[in-house]
Order: sequence, then C-alpha cells, then structure tokens
Amino acid sequence: MATAAQVSANRQNAQKSTGPRTAEGLGASSQNNFRHGLRGKFQLFASEDRAEYDALLESLREDHQPAGITEDLIVQRMSEHFWLARRAERFQFESSELLSEGLSGMDDFNEAMALWMRYETTHERAFFKCLNELNKVKAERRKQQRQNEIGFERQKQAEANEARKQAAEIRKQADESRKAAAETRKQELHEHRLRMANAKITALLTKNTAPVHSNGAASVSEHNITESATAKS
Repeated sequence: MATAAQVSANRQNAQKSTGPRTAEGLGASSQNNFRHGLRGKFQLFASEDRAEYDALLESLREDHQPAGITEDLIVQRMSEHFWLARRAERFQFESSELLSEGLSGMDDFNEAMALWMRYETTHERAFFKCLNELNKVKAERRKQQRQNEIGFERQKQAEANEARKQAAEIRKQADESRKAAAETRKQELHEHRLRMANAKITALLTKNTAPVHSNGAASVSEHNITESATAKS
C-alpha cells in the first residue's frame, strides 16, 4: 500500500505530463477512459495487428470446425472476447508502467487496474460461455443428424420390406399363372383325348352299320351275326 507521500508525489509527477503529442499518440489517447473498446461493438485499434487477429480467428475455426453460419458466428464472438481479454490484460501492464514512471497517481492506478481486471474477467467468461454455447449447438446438430440418419435408415428398411413384399406378390402371381396355364393345358389335353376317343367310336359305328353291297353279299356285320346264329342253332 502506497504512503500518503508517495501518492502526493505521483500526483505531482502526473501533472507534469503534457500527454501525447504525435498523431498516433493522440489516436491511442482518444481510446482512453470509457472509449477503450472493451465494451460495445468490437473493433480493432489502429495500433493492433489485423493479421494477428485474423490468424486467431482462423485458428479457432480450425480447432472447432464450425458448420453453418450459426456456429461460425459463435466462433467469431469467441475470437472477439479472447482478443478483448488480452487487450484488458495489456492495459493492466501499461497502467503499471505509467505508475512506475510516475505518470499516474496511485488512486488512478487502482481505479484503472480494477476496471481492466473486471473487463478481462468479463471477456474470459464470455469466451467460455460462447464455447459452451458452441458445444451445445454442435451437439444438437449431431443429434439431429443421427435422428435424420435413423429416419433415413428406417425409410430405407421400410422401402426394402415393401419391395420384398411386392417381389413376393409378383412371384405368387407368377406361380398362380403357371398353375393356371398347366391346368388349362391339362384340360385341353383331356378334351383332345375325348375328341379322339369319340372320333374312333364314331368311325367304328359307321363301319359296323355300312349297307349291303350291290352283288347281294352281306356286310361283315351281318355275316358275323348269321354265323353266330347258325352256331347257336
């Protein structure tokens, strides 16, 4: 804890500082107090390295492999909170340097350090909150994908079962058609045989009932009948 003499000396030394004179220094100074970029819309300072921030963002994307715009936006928020937490950490270091150089009083230093530490903690918590949110979104996406895959597999199984049923029905109909065709052929063969038998009978009857020849000779049937009668007598 600083003594009253040290605090007084720091204040007197701070009054001797004329502040930044260059354009770069004035630009950095314009971001002091509540315009420190640690809250509100995220933006990079002119003194910060855009390429370094872009590399951070791409590294996070590579680590977490966001799928879709929602997950990518969460990863972007993670990069912003991480960057701001490091900015607050850098402000703490700069405040310590100002104090050691006598350019800041102890009260101002304590107030600034409390502010920077609070923002550092806030953005670190926000980073991990985004990480948890990202994990939940990815878990929900994987769950939905599994459900879709299960539904697709069930649909494929149902379609396969239906195809098997249709194939079985086609085979059944084919078997019935073959049986019907065989029965038809059997019936046609039976009718053919009947016609042949009837034709033979008709031919025999026609032959046995033939008329007597003109020379008076009896037909074969009559001769047979006469012989039969003679034998019996």
